[in-house]
Amino acid sequence: LGALNGIFYPNLLRVDAMKGRPVPAGLSADRWNSHSRVTVRPVGQSPVSLWGPGRRTPELVAEQVAIRIDGGAFTVATAFDGDVEAMRWLGYDVTSLPYRLWGEEGPGSVAVVGVGGGRDLLTALAFGSDRVVGVEINGILLDLLEGPLQSMTGLAGRPEIDLVHAEGRSWVARTPERFDLIQMALVDTWAATAAGAMTLAENGLYTREAWDAFLGRLRPGGALSVSRWYSPGQPDETARMLALASAALLARGVEAPARGIYLAAGSKVATLIAKAEPFTAAELEHLDRAVADAGFHILAAPGRPPPEPLLAGILAAGSLVELERAVEHPFLDLTPPTDERPFFFNMLKARAWLGGLGREQILGGVLDGNLRATGTLMLILASVVLLVIATIGAPLLLFGGRHGLRRRELGAGIGYFAAIGLGFMLVEIALIQRFSVLLGHPTYSLAVTLLAMILATGLGSELSERWFRRLDRRLMAVPFGIAATVAAILMSLQPVLEATLGAPLALRVGVVVAVSAVLGVQLGFCFPLGMRLLGRRSDRALAWMWGVNGGFGVVGSVAAAVLSLALGISWSLVLGGLCYLLLAVPMAFFCRQDPAAAG
Repeated sequence: LGALNGIFYPNLLRVDAMKGRPVPAGLSADRWNSHSRVTVRPVGQSPVSLWGPGRRTPELVAEQVAIRIDGGAFTVATAFDGDVEAMRWLGYDVTSLPYRLWGEEGPGSVAVVGVGGGRDLLTALAFGSDRVVGVEINGILLDLLEGPLQSMTGLAGRPEIDLVHAEGRSWVARTPERFDLIQMALVDTWAATAAGAMTLAENGLYTREAWDAFLGRLRPGGALSVSRWYSPGQPDETARMLALASAALLARGVEAPARGIYLAAGSKVATLIAKAEPFTAAELEHLDRAVADAGFHILAAPGRPPPEPLLAGILAAGSLVELERAVEHPFLDLTPPTDERPFFFNMLKARAWLGGLGREQILGGVLDGNLRATGTLMLILASVVLLVIATIGAPLLLFGGRHGLRRRELGAGIGYFAAIGLGFMLVEIALIQRFSVLLGHPTYSLAVTLLAMILATGLGSELSERWFRRLDRRLMAVPFGIAATVAAILMSLQPVLEATLGAPLALRVGVVVAVSAVLGVQLGFCFPLGMRLLGRRSDRALAWMWGVNGGFGVVGSVAAAVLSLALGISWSLVLGGLCYLLLAVPMAFFCRQDPAAAG
């Protein structure tokens, strides 16, 4: 009935608010896909939308279209009639600063990661680029630029521009092309954070491994430019972005990263320009002139250390160890993110979650979103623990009775099913998070990994009685085999991800399915084996074990997110594998206590 309603009466049921904001009336487009909702306002004349305007920005008006993604992220499409000289006003936005590195000529070849409404593509044209590749993961935005907005923006179909529907990092890994400039201007995926959630808010674009790949795709003398939000005097995205750039350059063997980093701010946005080689005198002169013309503010440049002690300490670090010390902060995690902890937008340490940091100490932006999101996450964790105690633990202890089991048998049964409930979710969530980098988006990883795990564990359950007819000590092979498989995944996962990141999507999906299946089949053995081991002693106790398993599975799903954010995704895998390894204890107990069961 719901499907028929959506087909014949698409406007009968509508979502009229997103993240507390009402959806405006009179939209020219309202589209959904698997990971976003995109709303488009009608075309209108308005003051130009600049992310980081300089102090000398004149009053400018243009024909624009406002586009909002998931009620939070914002982009704009600007009318363009083909006259590139008329768009030079884009130079008053600090996100355009990297195009001035080459003086008036501009970079010849540019890759823009995150097309949005096409503003950065337009900037590339305005400053003389003759080859512009726009890489966008959200197909709706490309459909708009190539469809309803094509006549207004004039971007799609131009010979200089090539629009690519792909995730930026995986596309960079597989393209043979090299560029003078790779640009990421305010590419956000912290919508989950703004909504008060954290699960699956990881981002593979803002990790040391990703930036190493970007730097490796540049031509000699080329530059990587990233723009993020900036709050004067507050350690936030700008500090972490600077630390990430320094870490990526250090990892590539650059001895003095400060000689290849230029950082400037306009309003509330900072733009970083990073090069593997030191800036030349001519390049610094071009950038300084552009900063002066637009009224930007230089935060850091070669030979000019920043006045802020935190930023100065980051640039002074000559090794990754020194960099770790430079970003030490009592409440904030400003360490360079890696694929192991790809949470660039989560900057709060555990002590801040526990009440050490108040909202009055946060000036807004992503840190305020972090505070709300992590508070929500900890509240969810506490809630599910209390609900499991109230619905499973307390009734089992007060009213459940032993159901014919001795006290130690009941304890062994509870421990067994609690361990597989907790362990399964720790392993599953960790794999979903790790594979989101490989597949390019958390939604894709959720669908593929979850499906593969469910099918594989179902197969394992089906095979368990055929392969383990005798319930004896040979069952010990199951927990030890699972622990060995988890250890193998931990050691090989990063090399596998790096080797296949540039492969076609079908091959990357195949890698995810293969890894999930090899582990999932083994995990599927455990639940039916436990039911058989306990069922030989008491059929009546099995219903309680279903409840224990389900309750700890719910707790494990939230605990996995907390562990990944606080310590790293591998810790969820390690603890999940340990939960399965500990199954050997109740297995040995049941086999030893009931020798007849072996027959």
